[in-house]
Amino acid sequence: MEEVGRRLQEPSSPYESTRLFMQNLFASGDVDGKGVDAKLQHPLCVAWAPEHSLLYVADSYNHKIKVVDPKVKQCSTLAGTGEAADTVGPEFKKSCFNEPGGICVGDNGKLLYVADTNNHQVKVLDLSTKTVSLFPISTDYMDSVPSKPSGTAKAPTLPKSAARKEMPPVAVSAGQALVMSLTLTLPEGTKLTEEAPSCWALSAEDEECGPDK
Repeated sequence: MEEVGRRLQEPSSPYESTRLFMQNLFASGDVDGKGVDAKLQHPLCVAWAPEHSLLYVADSYNHKIKVVDPKVKQCSTLAGTGEAADTVGPEFKKSCFNEPGGICVGDNGKLLYVADTNNHQVKVLDLSTKTVSLFPISTDYMDSVPSKPSGTAKAPTLPKSAARKEMPPVAVSAGQALVMSLTLTLPEGTKLTEEAPSCWALSAEDEECGPDK
């Protein structure tokens, strides 16, 4: 929903910060101003800071973070240049966002955490120093498939309902090579996912001879 016209009212409680009304669905824009003169474009999230009685807005399609002071009905740009980019200023006015879609207040109103959606980042706005930094996100504990197995993989335990293919016995002499060919047919429209582990296992005379990835 394009939220364009807004009438701000001094909150009667920390949880009732604004009263909004739709003035014109097609009057969106990027204008700092007072009352209905202020223009936003598809803001996706707001966060109320009771410590300062201010409302912070993720003005998503304008690629900016804006701040609203309900007492004076003023809406102004806090951070962002309006360009869809990934720049850590570090100053507010030199930093860029790309459709920020989430925002929350932390550290007793000293910090803003912004979900910079299209940059796949969380950025931290320090309201004291007026600087922007990246929130460190570790990927060390994400599920992943090792590029090279560290040792011999163990065949998974298959459920009783798993399909099994038994082949007729083949007589092989000691030292003789045995070549087996396996053709896998998948239902139409399906495919194997490279990131998902898969394996096969071969057993002979109750002894496992696999698996392989």
